[in-house]
Amino acid sequence: MEKDVVTFTCPRCSRVVPVNIPDDFHQNNSMEIECQCECGYQFKREVERRRHNRKAVKFSGWYNYTNEIQLEPGVVAGKFVGKGKMTVVNLSVGGFKIKLKKKEDLKINDRLQVAFYLKDYQRTLIHETATVKNIHKKFVGGAFLPTGSKSRELGFYLLD
Repeated sequence: MEKDVVTFTCPRCSRVVPVNIPDDFHQNNSMEIECQCECGYQFKREVERRRHNRKAVKFSGWYNYTNEIQLEPGVVAGKFVGKGKMTVVNLSVGGFKIKLKKKEDLKINDRLQVAFYLKDYQRTLIHETATVKNIHKKFVGGAFLPTGSKSRELGFYLLD
């Protein structure tokens, strides 16, 4: 079986450094890989596995969230818990990473209503519902629910 290979640019000499992806990468969403250039410089890079490419952005926005309570198998309810301001750090048609202005008591699977304006010609308002997928301090990763109404506009914006 042929190994997957990714390439990085050496921060010291700008050479292209090909690196074999370890077999256990496919069991994880991300992994830190150690690289060594021909010039002798050693560095680490993180490799992520995603369905959609992410674009680094910096949009101000706001959110509110509800916690998700499972009443019985297949029946879910939630109650309003909090709201605040945020900065969208990266974005794809499937999800996002945001930085909250204040620490929240979010949990995995909580529902977020997020709203922000794209920096496009029309300043398109994106107002979507998402599920919290990961949390690290004030950074929150989320996945848009498939009922999104602005996915077309978001897709066009991300093509730029």
